Amino acid sequence: MNTETRDNRAILELIKANIRSYIMIIALIVLWLIFGILTKGVFLRPRNLSNLFRQMATTGIIAVGMTTVIICGYMDLSIGSVAGATSALVAVMVSEHGFSPAVAILAALVFGLLIGAFEGFWTAYMGVPAFIATLGGQLIFRGATLFITRSKSIKVNNPDIIFIGQGYVPLYVGIVLAVGAALILVILEIRGRASKKKYGLMVPSASRSGLKLVVMIGLITVFMILMYVYKGIPIALLILLALAVIVDFALTSTKYGNSEYAIGGNAQAARLSGINDKKIAFISFLLLGMTGAFTGIVLTGRLASGTPSTGTGLELDAIAACVIGGVSLSGGKGRVWGALVGALVMASIANGMSLLSLQTYLQDWINGMVLIIAVFIDVVSSRVLSE
Repeated sequence: MNTETRDNRAILELIKANIRSYIMIIALIVLWLIFGILTKGVFLRPRNLSNLFRQMATTGIIAVGMTTVIICGYMDLSIGSVAGATSALVAVMVSEHGFSPAVAILAALVFGLLIGAFEGFWTAYMGVPAFIATLGGQLIFRGATLFITRSKSIKVNNPDIIFIGQGYVPLYVGIVLAVGAALILVILEIRGRASKKKYGLMVPSASRSGLKLVVMIGLITVFMILMYVYKGIPIALLILLALAVIVDFALTSTKYGNSEYAIGGNAQAARLSGINDKKIAFISFLLLGMTGAFTGIVLTGRLASGTPSTGTGLELDAIAACVIGGVSLSGGKGRVWGALVGALVMASIANGMSLLSLQTYLQDWINGMVLIIAVFIDVVSSRVLSE
């Protein structure tokens, strides 16, 4: 087999392995163009795009944690209620009991971890099906939200809490972050090429790697320009990206992550190979509980209040984002970044339909069809990859 044939085959395998990601990115671009035309350019204005990214941050943060649970072969129906209860806790602590924002945030994160431990215990160690355990949790934490708020909205005036949900990163910080991201991309590309050479794997040409870096750094630059034409990078988006980087690293570069994919792919084989599947599942619920707490904190700042209905339906949005982004409901497959693309797709649809003033029932129909089509694409792409 000559070199050109091997290169072509390697490219084909790469395309097959990432077909779902390519489809979703293309769909997102088409979606933005359609809404841009229908709204006469309003959708693509920097102000709206900034609001769009801030809007997708809450769903995205939960989707980061939900990805770990779904990859492991489970499902969580309570995390929206967890976010709501956390939001109520922060609002009450800051507004009614005079606690500092730092103490309230720390309490919220501990609360999220405890909830994750509670559901992980029942699901992983006691053998209660995740659907039942988390459905029960949904009812418990909705009740907790009503109890904490006393069934009324609690206004939050603390500027630090509001800044988390509504604030923006200053320009000089944004520049530092952008330069840092570009340097990390370059370092990762160099290390990746060196690793492939070391193990005798096929290495892309230097020109192809350079073009890839130019495109990615160009996208970062365009993103920065769009954000700072308005007010800057939303703090909520920065929290989302930080969590995504940490969790994606854990899933792709640690023993824990390898175990997650192994359990989701074949739980029995994973157990026979010595993987403690109960411990791994428990940790995945801990991570999800933590992301639910972060979401509640962001929601409190974004809404400047804690309400009895905060977080309602967020778990379904997060599951849909994961599915749209290529996280397989059967477990063992998916990436955090795919889930974020899914969250951005959902936020884009919601934002575009809102700008077009579509009635609520039409928005529900469209969201439902998007989810069905996403699952269909998942089934089709799985067949393609298995061929």
